[in-house]
Amino acid sequence: MQGLTYSVDDEMDHQIYVTVNNRYLLEDDWDGQVPNISSNADMQFSHEYLNDGDNSINISVKGFEENPYMDDQVLFDWLKISYDRYMIAHNNRLRFSPQHGPGTYLFRVEGLTSASDVLILKNESNWIRGYYVSPEDTVGGEVRYSIYFEDECRGDEVYQIAGPGKEEDPSFGFAGVDSIRYVNASENEMYNTAEQGDYLIVTHKDFYEKAQELAEHKRSMGFTPVIYELERIYDEYNYSNESPYAIKKFLTDAYNAWSSPPRYVLFIGDTKTENPLPVIKYQSAGARGAVLAEPWFVDIDDDFVMEMALGRLPVSTEDELDSIITKIRVYDKRETPPAHRNRAALLTGPEATFKVQMEDYINTVSPDHVQTDRLYLYDSHVTGDFDADCMQRTH
Repeated sequence: MQGLTYSVDDEMDHQIYVTVNNRYLLEDDWDGQVPNISSNADMQFSHEYLNDGDNSINISVKGFEENPYMDDQVLFDWLKISYDRYMIAHNNRLRFSPQHGPGTYLFRVEGLTSASDVLILKNESNWIRGYYVSPEDTVGGEVRYSIYFEDECRGDEVYQIAGPGKEEDPSFGFAGVDSIRYVNASENEMYNTAEQGDYLIVTHKDFYEKAQELAEHKRSMGFTPVIYELERIYDEYNYSNESPYAIKKFLTDAYNAWSSPPRYVLFIGDTKTENPLPVIKYQSAGARGAVLAEPWFVDIDDDFVMEMALGRLPVSTEDELDSIITKIRVYDKRETPPAHRNRAALLTGPEATFKVQMEDYINTVSPDHVQTDRLYLYDSHVTGDFDADCMQRTH
């Protein structure tokens, strides 16, 4: 506010009375032809008094009781309204920002209609894939879900959350991923290097540039390598949510739809890193439990036969990847096969069932000319409980 007039007596120059939507908001007074910020920060103004749409504000001046011929004139400059929002999805979507400035937030958004196919978009450019969904309410007999996610905020971020939509109602959720999915067309964005090739590399964005060095090496050997970003596969095949099933859907499409299906598939990335390249566990026959089954990714028709050769470079850092690429280059340039091509190391757990399986493999599958070294893992003070991490420590 700006005072425009002033009085010559003891009364305050300016006395205002403010309402919003015809409901009392605040009163204030000040002297002089000076600016003044009026605030009601010390009182409550109920959310129910605000409209979803247009709202009206009315500023009245009291005037001078002892001299009715004098005017009290003020100028209105700006208005700022701050309020805490209910984090409840409307029509299965919500757009919001952090409400209390910079800091670490644990956001909870209520009112979603599904526990799956949920999109979280930050600043119209970044997918947030780490979240937790829980059923927490029932409306009209239908379960409503709350979604939780944590983020470090500057305070000016804009988040968009959307659940599954309805084709007949475009304002409800998202009818399809393309209706909300972000695509950055800037020149420095890491897109796939080619559409099709016989040597398919799948990796996440952190290893994308280094993977190009391996692709160039394989190209020099006569392959046609192509690189696909893991994040792009998630975007296209699973609404940007991390899942091994999204990778298999992509590989199935590549095998069935490409004019020349890939012969080799290489995963670059480990399973327990900040940007993991996931693995699938397959329920084995009998009572042997769930086992890691990477061939599942390239068993396109689920007949336990691999349609494409699959390998993985289980690296956690760019330095590890650089070291392996150097070894691959040296290995590929050798004219005579090294001795270790006729030697294999088999690793198994401590139970007798696993040992029998290993011996069956050696006796019935492994070629006679291959020398086999047997490695058995046991719980110890060095390895701790037997688990997959023991493989790395043994190495």
